[in-house]
This record gives sequence, C-alpha cells and structure tokens, in this order.
Amino acid sequence: MSKLPLTILTSILLILSLNSCSKKDPPPKPQRPIAIKFEEAKLMDLEQYFETVAELKANREIVISAERDGQVQQILVEEGQWVNQGQALVNIKAEDTLADLAKAKADYDSYKKLFDEGAISKLEYLTYKATLERLEADLDRLRIKALSSGIVGKIDIDPGDFVRVGDRIMDLVSINPMRVSYSVPEKLIPYIKLGQTIELRTSVYPKEVFLAKVDFISPIVNKETRAILVRASLVSNPKDLKPNQFMKVKQKVKDKKNAILVREEALFLEQGEEFIYLASPAEEEGFYVADRRVVKTGIRKPGIVEITEGIEADDPVVYAGLFSIYPGAKLIPSEEAAKQGPK
Repeated sequence: MSKLPLTILTSILLILSLNSCSKKDPPPKPQRPIAIKFEEAKLMDLEQYFETVAELKANREIVISAERDGQVQQILVEEGQWVNQGQALVNIKAEDTLADLAKAKADYDSYKKLFDEGAISKLEYLTYKATLERLEADLDRLRIKALSSGIVGKIDIDPGDFVRVGDRIMDLVSINPMRVSYSVPEKLIPYIKLGQTIELRTSVYPKEVFLAKVDFISPIVNKETRAILVRASLVSNPKDLKPNQFMKVKQKVKDKKNAILVREEALFLEQGEEFIYLASPAEEEGFYVADRRVVKTGIRKPGIVEITEGIEADDPVVYAGLFSIYPGAKLIPSEEAAKQGPK
C-alpha cells in the first residue's frame, strides 16, 4: 500500500480541523423549575399540654369494723346508699350491756349522793363514775356509725351473725372529693404548680369535660421512671362518675406568646439536624430559589411546629413539593406550573 504524500496528508488534517471548529457546542438546557407550595411562617400564641391516663379514685375507702363482740341485731342501711357522717349503720345486740349499764347507773347515783354527804371518799366516787362511763362507751360502740359521709359499699354481715372486735362489717366509700393520681415526666416539673386546673375526660361521656385542681405534688422523683406523682381533686363530684373509672388527663404546661409556627410537613431531619426550605425570590419574575435553613424547634402540636431559631416570622416556608428539592433549586408555585403546562 502506497503512502500518501506528506502535503496531501497535512491538507486532509487541516480540513478536518476546520470542520470541527466550525461546529458550536449546544447551549445548556434550561433548569426545569420544581413545582412547590409555600406560605409565610406565622406568629401566634401557643399552648402546650401534657396528656396521660389516670384512674379516678374515691377520696377515702373506709373499712367499717366491729368495735365490740356481739350478735348483729339490725342492719340500718343498704349497699349503694348515701350516708352522712355519724349516721347509724348497724346495731349490735345489747341486752347484757343494757343490764350492766342500768346497774352501774343506779350504783353511781347512790354513791354520788353518799359522796355529796361526805360519807365516802372521792376516790370511791370516781371509781363508780368511771365504771358508768365505760359501760356507756360500750353501748355506744354497739351502734356502729359512719366515720365519714359517703356511699355504702359491700356489706359483709347479715342479721344474727356473731361478730368479734375487728371483724369486717362493710365498706364505706367517701367520694367527696374524688381524685386522680398520675405521673409527670421529670422535665416538666417546673411547669406543674399547686392549684393548677386540669381537664378530665372519659370515653363513657366523650362530650363532657370535668375539671380538677392539683392539690399534691410529690417531693421525690421516681428513680426508675424519672417522673413525679401528682394528684388532683375534682372541683365538683358529678354523680355520673364512679371510682376506678379511667380518665384522660390534659394539663397545660407551657404558654408561649408570639411563637413562630410552620407546618409539620415543612420540617426535614437529616443526621440529627432539623432544617426547612424557604422560597427566596429569584431574579426571573415569578420564580423562586430554594434556600435551605438549619432550624431549632420548640413546642409541637398536631400539624404544627414552633421554630425557635433559623427563620423569622413571615418567611416563605416551602411545605409541598419537597421530594426533589435541593439548595439553590429553581422553584415555581404549583399553581403557576399548572398554567404553563409541561416543559
């Protein structure tokens, strides 16, 4: 195969070089804007609540017991009945005590007369007086009375039963006031105060809200749960509520003025850092640029988050169209994108 002369080869290379230089690089494709939705960060007052579940308890559950041996003569109340403090509940048979009391009273009257006449010593007189008082107390103990106002619970005896001192007679539930006990996390201790009003709800009466006031805050943090015990008493005792019902507790723990709020869906979390995107105006009219901002958050409520650092009120926060967004991306409101059609 014959070789091309050097002059011809040089000419061919020159022509190829000129043809290559005559072609221009194609212009870069314009950046396709990302359709987004945004709104201004709002400045609003914000309340934060702590919610938990508690069991409604009677103020006191009292066990009424026999104070003397004897036979049950009469039960004066029924289960579920409301009784007042001091009201008689049960009578214990008292024939022997009544006879002893009658004799002691007669003896006391006689010896008091002798004492007044100076016929016996004061010590003898006081001995008979003490015997009378003891028997009167015994008689009083044979009539069992309510130690507090409340509702009669289970009655454990029947007429004719013989009871001894300490035997269980019945339960008495003092429901005024009823109370709830619940635990509050250690970090919320500064916000819990005596006298605070809390809201109580129950699934039994879903439309009603019952109020209670905090009247006890434990001075000790539970070392296992890192929480404190709190008790609250109902402001009034509705007859509809019963001891041992479960209640939903709602208590305000923070009240913040002029908080900066954004939608919850506007917030990103990446490698432990929270951030949002702002839609900053671009040079081209009608378009925006994605401006990523690292933020710190505060109070959270369903659907909204407080931003404590990173943005200001009225900043345009992107909350939709975030799937493909990145810092510096060209943005367009989704309404405008719909008008322009696909590109």
